[in-house]
Amino acid sequence: EDPFRLSNPSFSLERGHAVMTIRSQFGTDYTLLYDSGLDSPDWTPLQRVPGNGQRLYLLDRGALGRAAWGYYRVRVDRD
Repeated sequence: EDPFRLSNPSFSLERGHAVMTIRSQFGTDYTLLYDSGLDSPDWTPLQRVPGNGQRLYLLDRGALGRAAWGYYRVRVDRD
């Protein structure tokens, strides 16, 4: 499986938090990024989590305090 490709990611809002759920791989770090525009060169990193071979939950705990809309993406870094 390609460590740089997310398979079946999901997104939800739970208790005021934006939650991105992904399946992870060992030796790979996952960083949830946020920005108000897709073309921005400076996305804000919100949470970085090392892969453990299990499902990961990447959280934006400040989702309710942000603008009424925005975009999320996940950066994948291989060790």
